[in-house]
Amino acid sequence: MYKTGDLGRYLPSGNIEFLGREDFQVKVNGYRIELGEIEITLKQHPAVKEAVVTAVGPERGNKQLVAYVVSHQDGSKTAEAHNPRELEGVILDPVARMEFRLKQPGLRQSLTTQSTLDLALPEFDEGLRRAYLERQSYRQFQTRPISFEQFSQFLSCLLSRQLEDYPLPKYQYPSAGSLYPVQTYLLIKPHRIEGVEAGIYYYQPRDHRLVLLSSTGIKGDVYQGNEAIYEQSAFSLLLIGEMKAISPMYGEMARDFCLLEAGHIGQLLMKAAPQQEIGLCRIGAMEFEEMRQLFNLESSQVLLYSFLGGKIDVEQTKSWFEYQNGREAISVTLRKYLMQKLPEYMVPSTFVLLDALPLTPNGKVDRRALPSPVASRRSELAISDVMPQTESEKIIAGVWQDVLKLEKVGIHANFFDLGGNSLVLVQVRNQLQDIMKRELSIVDLFTFPTIQELAQHLSPEQDLPPGEDETQGHEGNSTVHPVRKTAPTVPDCLVPLQSEGDRLPFFCVHPHAGMVFPYVELARILGRNQPFYGLQSLGLNPGETPLTSISDMAAAYVAAIKTLQPQGPYRVGDGQRAV
Repeated sequence: MYKTGDLGRYLPSGNIEFLGREDFQVKVNGYRIELGEIEITLKQHPAVKEAVVTAVGPERGNKQLVAYVVSHQDGSKTAEAHNPRELEGVILDPVARMEFRLKQPGLRQSLTTQSTLDLALPEFDEGLRRAYLERQSYRQFQTRPISFEQFSQFLSCLLSRQLEDYPLPKYQYPSAGSLYPVQTYLLIKPHRIEGVEAGIYYYQPRDHRLVLLSSTGIKGDVYQGNEAIYEQSAFSLLLIGEMKAISPMYGEMARDFCLLEAGHIGQLLMKAAPQQEIGLCRIGAMEFEEMRQLFNLESSQVLLYSFLGGKIDVEQTKSWFEYQNGREAISVTLRKYLMQKLPEYMVPSTFVLLDALPLTPNGKVDRRALPSPVASRRSELAISDVMPQTESEKIIAGVWQDVLKLEKVGIHANFFDLGGNSLVLVQVRNQLQDIMKRELSIVDLFTFPTIQELAQHLSPEQDLPPGEDETQGHEGNSTVHPVRKTAPTVPDCLVPLQSEGDRLPFFCVHPHAGMVFPYVELARILGRNQPFYGLQSLGLNPGETPLTSISDMAAAYVAAIKTLQPQGPYRVGDGQRAV
């Protein structure tokens, strides 16, 4: 069956020979994929400068998606949102700017001859690590609107309170002379904050309310090179200093004190925002005079600080720039990033890092000149791991490397994370049965998806390293051997795709082919707290007798469900419907 955009030619015999696609749409594992959609999503990541995605493999075989990435090695997209101008003494070359930043010139250097005193360090636990990572400039925002409650809680850090025994209102930030001359203004876009009309607002901190000044919007070009961030954002936030409110007390020092106060407010806002799933990006340059008119400001009011903000998921963004192993670690980061943005079947299995994309003489990307992807780049999840040590682990690893076309694979890598699907799953089972001379069910491969787990299931007596029992392990750079997983006591037709969690289990009946592999992605989407079991057709595993009637299948599946959950209510579906 041909689709619009397919290329072909007539042969002398009258048959049509398929030559590929006119556009960049490909078919991988039964899914039609528009490569351009993946490329656009990749380019939105702050670490990516250029990206090209293609499909490699036999025309009618098991194709794989490969992403060729040119990264921002100079870190220009991870810097403060600021567009440097042609000013004397300003470093403009991106590499030179990065080198200057890495020197950390803000630290005093020549102090080696002075005596020093090491202070007591706080325990760097997960809470402290999270605090460091959350306080960052976010340049990627979700299109989902911010809830009214979250937005209200975010701004509440600026709320003033009249406390007992204090004549003046108290704030969570200091101000010279308790004058609080810094005002907060917001530009809110249409449909980006639930229950808030688009327009320009003044935030009134005494009563914690927004005062609508105008329903007029602004164009992104006022942000001087940061238009892309503005387009994604849900709102702009400006801190404006009212000189009339402080100059009579401090004269020429009034603006300096306003800047100090704005700095305290900015830190407070950036700490409060992630707690409400809101990200802020500090903006260093903008055309303020145009905004002055829109905000109906007087000449005595000056811009001190500005932000762009939007909806974020802190868990998804906190590890963008954790480069663990140099250049190659970026592919792990990009894969996790795409898993948050695209369906799993659209996430490339291989990331190849290039210094530059090959170009044709007329300046277009030369896809034919892209280097052949190295098998070991299939996924750093496969090699940034402990290598096989026991005999069973080595056998299983060898089979995985053969069917998945991997150069190396670690014992903790998940089979499905490495590109495993229903076709290669059967190949793995058949090869392991031939080599190990024992029966192996498809259920076992779902239940034990890592080399370590499967090896311990197949050979529990011989696969524990010498000198260790099932509850001991090594730490540091040595192998870590967790407590051994035991096989679930469920019927063969009940496949535990996700057995953890305290919610009511969800049972999904197989499609017409009889296998439950198509539900792997659905089980992952539902999360770790949702137990998910696939009802697989009997007869697929050796020794099983196929069922030939719907009533027999239904009875068998009901009996299987009751072995795991004796009492209702039950949650049952078929991938399209759930009851």
